Amino acid sequence: MPLHVLVYCSQAIPGLTFDQIDDLAKDAAAHNAIAGVTGVLLTDGKRSLQYLEGPEEGLALAYSRIINATSHLGVIELGRSEGGPRRFPYWSMRW
Repeated sequence: MPLHVLVYCSQAIPGLTFDQIDDLAKDAAAHNAIAGVTGVLLTDGKRSLQYLEGPEEGLALAYSRIINATSHLGVIELGRSEGGPRRFPYWSMRW
């Protein structure tokens, strides 16, 4: 099964705290582990950049949750690719 990669950026809703971001990341990690998705989230509390990798079906599930999340706005898909080694094999979600 080939590895797929998805990168996107978004803007946090006003008032979102780092504690809330931590809770969201923990929830995402649980779902990502089941879907075989790993990755990393970079954020300054206002803007975020996320790199996700995994099977195509797993990424589709994760990205659907991302698109429908009410914790951020303006999701912009920056790129997708197929192939290559996992960059974050032990991180179902870290930030």
